[in-house]
Amino acid sequence: MPRGVERALLALVVGLAVVGLASLGEFNMVPAHQILDVALYGTALTLLGWVDRRMLPLVVAVGALVAVRAAFALTSTDAGLGDVVQAHKWLLNIAVVLLCSGRVARIPDLAARMAWVLIPLALLKYVVEVVALGHDRPGLLYENNFEIALLCGLVVVALRDMAHYRLVLLGMLGVAVVLAGSRSGAIAFGITALFAVHTLIGAKAVRLYVAALTAAGAIVAAALLFAARYEAEGQVDRLNFAAIFGDETGERGLVGWLLGPPPMTALTTESCARLDFYAVLIADQSANECYSVVLHAFLLRVLFDFGLVGLVAAFAIPAYVMVRNHVPWPVVTALTLIAFSNSASVSGINNPFITLPIVLAILAGNARVADAPRPAVTGPDHSATPWRRHRPPEPTGARLPSTSRKDTP
Repeated sequence: MPRGVERALLALVVGLAVVGLASLGEFNMVPAHQILDVALYGTALTLLGWVDRRMLPLVVAVGALVAVRAAFALTSTDAGLGDVVQAHKWLLNIAVVLLCSGRVARIPDLAARMAWVLIPLALLKYVVEVVALGHDRPGLLYENNFEIALLCGLVVVALRDMAHYRLVLLGMLGVAVVLAGSRSGAIAFGITALFAVHTLIGAKAVRLYVAALTAAGAIVAAALLFAARYEAEGQVDRLNFAAIFGDETGERGLVGWLLGPPPMTALTTESCARLDFYAVLIADQSANECYSVVLHAFLLRVLFDFGLVGLVAAFAIPAYVMVRNHVPWPVVTALTLIAFSNSASVSGINNPFITLPIVLAILAGNARVADAPRPAVTGPDHSATPWRRHRPPEPTGARLPSTSRKDTP
């Protein structure tokens, strides 16, 4: 990837963080979520001239799917453009991941630089907002359900290559998660901590013990936050969404569960009425209809619109691209689990806070392989014709002695 693009992306993230630190009483004075979206799509546009041949079939398939579904939705339904974009944004973000395949980071510690800027600034703002001003649910870039997933993803990508103060960075992230009061954030941090245990601790027995304690702590923290939220508000939004999803999909057959309904199938009038409060916040309304985007949680949304095939593709395609670009399996697993946990609460791969760490992992994986010392070549070099098998020539004048009985004295 061009170094100028990477520098621009780094400068943009740093700039958004500085503006967020100055935005007391709100997440950010500028629309950081939309700006990051534009930055990712702009980055993808700079890569259109060259596509990794291994990913070309997927790039064509994803592009065709977006074009056909969006055209059908806009011409054959009453859905507004905003809802159509939100329903298909995860496919656009997967296209960004596919276009970054095969690219190499020119700034090798790009993820670490972002992490060392964002995490301390997020912690500082959280302390000021929660401790000094008495606010709850603080955010530096956006709502902390989103940005904690980004911070955890950056740590997962950067931790293996960081030489110093790794535990300090992890500790700052942990304190920020406690102050944030986010259930999905607590789970994402638990996944990150498990990854750190696997990466940093050598003895297997100790690793298992610490991992068990970490997992138990993350589950307990999420459960306590869940109970506190229910006690304070008398309801949990995600349970309401899940109940409505169950009512909407109760009559689906096998094909409907596998592939989903036609694009932008509206929810029933009763469900729209029950979701009226949320529609004002996160969805458009056209002709008194509402669509899956109002269900908020990506797992429900992608299941409703794209079925089980879409749900599997949303997580399998980014994981496949990471593996093919030399991202280590522990990193792939951690990033996929963070994306999944975020999808159970908010928008998962539909947002740039999940997509950006995946892109950085791909760039770092290829850079690590490109910088590795290559073994010395011994014997004939057949790399120019990789599709043909070559049998090495037999050495002349150096036949091994036969061990058959005929030649034995």
